Amino acid sequence: MPLLSLGGHFRASDGSGDNAQDVKQVAVGLEFLHKNFSSFLKSEGLTPVDIIGKPFDPHFAEAVEQVEVDNGQVGQVLSEIQKGYSFQGRVIRPARVRVGSPKQVKKSVNKKKSKEEVYGKNYWN
Repeated sequence: MPLLSLGGHFRASDGSGDNAQDVKQVAVGLEFLHKNFSSFLKSEGLTPVDIIGKPFDPHFAEAVEQVEVDNGQVGQVLSEIQKGYSFQGRVIRPARVRVGSPKQVKKSVNKKKSKEEVYGKNYWN
């Protein structure tokens, strides 16, 4: 059973942090545990939602931020704030993402218009 194997890896690593010579050993051990845990979840049908660089789809992601971009990236997912997951083909947690939006056109400061500009040249005559 994959779950028992994964549990064995966690138990074996429980006291290994105390015996580690340096931080790199601990990092390698954590990476090993993460890799094994991820493969276990994948074998059970849980997969991360791959959405970065694709058009935004509200069925798979929740847009929590908009970033002004060039026209080529408008409506695309730029980055993830929180990973989304699906279980056996159904989204169980949508990704929280940043989405590209069109750049806003800067409006010039309105100057006070003269009476001629407002009412026309011949209004006062």
